[in-house]
Amino acid sequence: MYMDAVRTKRLPNPGSSSFDTLEVAQKDPVIMAKLHFYMSIIRTFNPLLTTYQTDQPMMPLHMNDLAELIKLSRANATLSYGSSHGQATVERGFSINKEVETCNMHEETMVTQRLICDYVTVCGGVFKVPITKELLTSAASAMSRYRMYLDEEKQKKMNECATQNQRAAAELIEELKKKKKCLSEVAKVLLDDADQLTTQAEGKAGTLMAQLITKSNTLWK
Repeated sequence: MYMDAVRTKRLPNPGSSSFDTLEVAQKDPVIMAKLHFYMSIIRTFNPLLTTYQTDQPMMPLHMNDLAELIKLSRANATLSYGSSHGQATVERGFSINKEVETCNMHEETMVTQRLICDYVTVCGGVFKVPITKELLTSAASAMSRYRMYLDEEKQKKMNECATQNQRAAAELIEELKKKKKCLSEVAKVLLDDADQLTTQAEGKAGTLMAQLITKSNTLWK
């Protein structure tokens, strides 16, 4: 009915891309076939979209799934390299990963831990790591830098949350303005129709006048 009202110029054309899309869709003879095709695609990918429903980077959400894949990779690597010389290196790498892993460990922390382990291995053991002035200074300030990092991450999340809230509020206000404008235009059309019916009723008599007055009163409500 809204499309018909715009087409007959009882309501103004909103000039939006959504309206243009609906107008084109009404003229498409195979629109139903297209919609069924799109629905089949949606049903296929809906489980994935439901699991990973986010506007943020998806890597943190993949960590649990990646952990499961790593377990499968370990088993597969053991089977694949069971008779090869490379088995010791592969299993040693997995063993180190298992030793440094903890619950909810950030991926950057995991990489850093592996770099430390690899460096210790290159040096020939913990007791052969050279204790330099730079290393001592870095170790002394590590906790301060870690706290600064946590504060920065916390502030970053707060800023992102505030930005999202502001964007959502602005979008809501804009949507309400559009709805208010649309309702005002519809109300104006209905009031104009009611006035026309009242004018017509003044020149009529009997049952026809009563019907016109009833329709006019209905529109005024």
